[in-house]
Amino acid sequence: SAEAIEEKYGGYAFLASLPLRLETVVMAKFALPLIALAAGTAFGLYMFESIGGLPPVVRDCRNILLLGAAAIIVMAGISFLLLYRFGARNFMMILVVAGVALNLLGVVAFRKGLGDWVFEWLPRMAAGRSAWWLLVALCGGIAVYWLLMGAAVRIKRDRLFE
Repeated sequence: SAEAIEEKYGGYAFLASLPLRLETVVMAKFALPLIALAAGTAFGLYMFESIGGLPPVVRDCRNILLLGAAAIIVMAGISFLLLYRFGARNFMMILVVAGVALNLLGVVAFRKGLGDWVFEWLPRMAAGRSAWWLLVALCGGIAVYWLLMGAAVRIKRDRLFE
């Protein structure tokens, strides 16, 4: 990852020699996923809205897209926070362990007969509802992302200047 390369070759030391604040560097790293998610969500919403006479199933997909965007942005913020807290190498180990644990949890859920519930709770949350509460959830996700970015700046500053 880019963070691992910056850690290995002292990228932050180089950036510290430039007339940039650490907050600017971290905010730039946080901006990329936000811009990519905004572009993807806007494209998806445009595609849903450009089709005339949407059936209810497609309207629900639009709602799921908004709810997914809110969840993704919070997960991205948590990922950056963990990356800055534990470093790139340890963060990769956390991702591997979390991936294996979630896969095992999924296998257990399906064997216990919870598979239908796992895949049906999201459509139940979004089915036939107004998109306004999902837009509020998206704004809440962005607010949480902003708070996580502030925490990441503090963690990165502490790690760099220990």
